[in-house]
Order: sequence, then structure tokens, then C-alpha cells
Amino acid sequence: MMSVKWYKEARGAVLSLVILFATLFIGLLMGVLLQSAQLNGRVNAQSQAEMQARYAAHGAIERAYGKLSEDPTWRDGFPIRTPLPQNPRVSYRLKVKTSVPFATLGPGELGFIAQGYSDEGEPGKVLAAMGGTAYRPPAGFQEAAFVEGELILMDTETSAYDSRDPDVTDVKGSIGGNGIISLASGGTVNGDVTVCAPTADEGLFENGGSYTGELLQEPQERALPTFISTLSSGSTSLTEDNFDDLLNDTDYEALQVEANGVEPVLAPGAYRELSIKDRTLKLAGGDYYFSNEVSLENVTLLVQGDTKMVVGRSMNLVNSNLNNVIDTDGVLESLPTDLTILFSDEITVDPGEPGRSTFQGQGSIINGVIAGKGLEAELSGVTIRGSLQANKANVTGSSKLVFDKATENLELSSYTVWRLRNIVVLPRNTPF
Repeated sequence: MMSVKWYKEARGAVLSLVILFATLFIGLLMGVLLQSAQLNGRVNAQSQAEMQARYAAHGAIERAYGKLSEDPTWRDGFPIRTPLPQNPRVSYRLKVKTSVPFATLGPGELGFIAQGYSDEGEPGKVLAAMGGTAYRPPAGFQEAAFVEGELILMDTETSAYDSRDPDVTDVKGSIGGNGIISLASGGTVNGDVTVCAPTADEGLFENGGSYTGELLQEPQERALPTFISTLSSGSTSLTEDNFDDLLNDTDYEALQVEANGVEPVLAPGAYRELSIKDRTLKLAGGDYYFSNEVSLENVTLLVQGDTKMVVGRSMNLVNSNLNNVIDTDGVLESLPTDLTILFSDEITVDPGEPGRSTFQGQGSIINGVIAGKGLEAELSGVTIRGSLQANKANVTGSSKLVFDKATENLELSSYTVWRLRNIVVLPRNTPF
């Protein structure tokens, strides 16, 4: 009987020890799990804070890009921590730089370094850094015509000269494009044809036309600039209905008869529309912005100095001469570099995808540069001395495109829109 009782008591003691050790083990395991959960919670919170900071830094670069699009001269950056409107505990700051450690910047390019913060992680510490670069495609002109999409030449001839030196003869009336170039019947290019990034569906199509130079290929598309006005939109429309009234209104100083002359002179500035016919009008030189349209019929338009015209929507020319001054010996006096006509279509959304603007010309002469990334040109019997740059151009009816080599050196950076080249993740300790 004693042995049985002792056995039961021993077995009960062992069971108690097992339960005790099991309880201790479960308690230890629960402690480990709790500590792990707390650690994971802190890690997840920190990871979330770093993600918030990275988004803030990325947004700072996008905001800087928007500032440059509004004002190409903006360089202020955001040197003081700026909280996000939707979450004030997350903030950023940004500097605009001409040299950065993560990229080699070319002439005129800019770099951004942005830092992101989140008080939900480590308050006051940089939790993320981002870098970016911005550039403006050069506006120099290299050919008689260059298009983004499609160029058709029919009964049209190209040639070239250098207005700075009439004795220069080694210039070509070349053309080029990123898309389709079609030389139809009577289309003659006295120069080279450059096709950028050719594909099976794009390139040069000879449909009865010809070229005297070489067929050149560039491996990448050219980045054409998008143009904007340096002026805000104006409200005044100058039309046949009110032109004489404005001219005779002594209080309207923008349109006056020139001193010791008889021709009206329009002062530089912003206007809504210029729609006139059977007149001679002089531009005093400087910046002009016609936010809607320019329509000239049987008009002689003269410029008195370096003139930049930005047209928002459309231009229509019929039997008109722009900056076309011939002396008594029949020699051209006016310089194509004195008149630059840029089409902007009042870009407000995506600078990389400008809206559609139009240029229609018939029986007219333009000594100057005509350019617009979204421009669609329909020309018949038109002579352009300078250069033409557009999205699409259909040139027919005994037209002439005469490239002026002097237009290669036109400085138009203040009229072009900035574009982002890239955005990269940087180490958080990147120097600010």
C-alpha cells in the first residue's frame, strides 16, 4: 500500500513540475512574441515614415518642375521645411543646383536635391532624399524645315544662305524630322534629309520628289522645345472694326502713327487678336503676345528691331509680306533673325504635349523663323526665309523654304518650357 501511495504522490509531483515548466515556457514565449510584435510595429512605423518622407521629397521635385514651367527663371527652391497640406507631420525641403553629385549637368541644365521628413518616424531627421534634373531642349535651327510628325513637300524647293555673309556658299537647304518625310511631285531639297529614330512606318518616302545631298539617320528623336510667352494674356483685339478708332484715340498709346511718318506702329505687349487687311503695320520691336489669333490679308508687316511674336492659337496669312524689305537695287535688306514667330497654344497642362496650333499661309513671304512643337502648317505659294519647325507641315503650290544659317544662333531660352529628365532615389545623407 505504501508503494502505491508513494507512486501516486511522485507522479503528481512530476505533473506539477511539467505544468510549472510549461507555464514558464508559455510565459517566456508570450514575452518573446510580444517583444517581437512591438519591434515589428516599430519597424513598420519607421518604414511607413520613410515612405511618407520619400513621397514628400518626390513631390517637392514635381512642385519645383511646376514652378519652372510657370517661371523659367525660378531658382528659389524650398529651403525651409514645408509641411504637406494633407499631413502636416510630413514635410520636405528642396534646393535648385547647377551641379549635383548624381548626374553631369549640361549647359543650362538644373538639378534638384530634395529631403523628406516625417515626425511619425524620427522627428527632425532626414528620412529620405531624392534627386532630379531638368532641361530645356535647344531652340537652335539647323534646317530649312524640321517636323515632329509629318512633312510633305510638293511643288516646293528648298535652298539656303547666310544673311550674315552673302559670300558664304557652303550652306544647304536641308530638311529633317522625327516622323514621316514625303517628297511628292516637284518637291526638291537642295541639301540633306535627316531622319531621326527611323522605323518601318516612318522615314523618307520619295513620291516623285528628290534631294541633292545625303540621307542621314540619327539614332534618337530630337527633343523639340515647347514655347511659352514671357507676357500674360492681353484683352485688346485689333481688328478692322476698331483699328482706325484705336489709331485715332490719343489715349491709346499702344497704337500710334510713327514720328515723322505715316505708318502706324504697334508697341510691344500682350494682345488678344490682330486681324487686319489692306494695311501696312510696323512693330516697334520687343515681345508681342497674341493669345488668340493673327490674321493678315494683303498686309505689309515691318519690324523695327529684334521682334518675338508668340501666337497662342492660329495665324492666317493671305498675300502678305512679313519683314520683307527690298532696297531699290532689289537686294533683301531685312534679316530673318529679326522676326521670330513662336506658337504656344497657351500651354497650361503638359509642356511635353502642347495643344494644337495652326498656321495657314497663301501667297505670302515671311523673313523669319516660325516654330511650334504642336504647330500644324498648311502653306501654298509661301516663301519662308529663315526656318520652319512644326509638328506637321504640308507645303505646296510653288513654295520656297530658304534656310538662313544665322538662325542657328537664335537665343530663345526664355521662351522655352523646362522638362524633367529624371528623378532618382538618393542616400539620405546626400549633402544638401
